[in-house]
Amino acid sequence: DDVIVVTGSRLRRETFDSPNPTVQVGSERMDARQMSNTIDAIEDLPLVGIGSNSRGTNVQFGDNFAFPNVLSIGSQRTLSLLNGRRVVASNQGTVFVPGNASGAQVDLSMINPMLIERVDVLTATGGAIYGADAVGGVVNIITKDNFEGLDLRASAGVTQVGDGEQYRASGLWGGNFFDDRANITVSLDYFEQ
Repeated sequence: DDVIVVTGSRLRRETFDSPNPTVQVGSERMDARQMSNTIDAIEDLPLVGIGSNSRGTNVQFGDNFAFPNVLSIGSQRTLSLLNGRRVVASNQGTVFVPGNASGAQVDLSMINPMLIERVDVLTATGGAIYGADAVGGVVNIITKDNFEGLDLRASAGVTQVGDGEQYRASGLWGGNFFDDRANITVSLDYFEQ
């Protein structure tokens, strides 16, 4: 019997015994669906709206970004964590940001999906724990721990009508050192659509 632990806070608790269950997307699902961007795994969930996602288009100053939007109340109200810790925001706190959604959003396109073990999404009650930037919810990305080996992937595709070409090449390498007390993991990803 597997035990699911919420890692968004320092308090251990089982997911389905908590008042607000956490939705999880595992690496197996991401691999099976050939997800090329972390935002694809999150926007696939019914409780997550389409966030500020300009992937594939060039917007203001040529920026491309992917901000999650839990409960569709604004990407600036969704907190993104990496292994349970806050991440430096990718978004400047001015009104000159794409979509005028100023806040502390994190661009999830920076994180290679091959590095992810799972994504936990907590809805609505994150504000009580983390503050106003988590009113909509919390997206916690859990990365692979102590990865060893080499994982190489390549894919290409086109639509039935002959357009929408996609090319992707990814690599993940990791190794343990100093009697398994240290680990180095390197990830590379190239995606063109």
